[in-house]
Amino acid sequence: MPRPARYGVWFAVALVGSLVFLTVAGFYYNFHSYFLAYLALAAIYWISLLVTGSANPFHIAMGADGRLSTSKFQFFIWTGVVVFAYVLLFSSIDKSTGRF
Repeated sequence: MPRPARYGVWFAVALVGSLVFLTVAGFYYNFHSYFLAYLALAAIYWISLLVTGSANPFHIAMGADGRLSTSKFQFFIWTGVVVFAYVLLFSSIDKSTGRF
């Protein structure tokens, strides 16, 4: 398997694993919702650090020419927005009533 595809698979596995961890933690502990949402963003940062070896999280969005790729950058930013919103909303559900 080519190197970029292998990293993409591991990135997806690590992202899903971190989301499952944050979801389970939200069930058992009464953490503040924003804390969990920012923790999810921190998980995305650490995953990008492990995958690229660079402290710059936007290094994932670099194209073949070494510059930021517009489509990869948009995918990266929207993934962060959606993960943040999902974790924030899911962790703010009242566990006894099932309401926000």
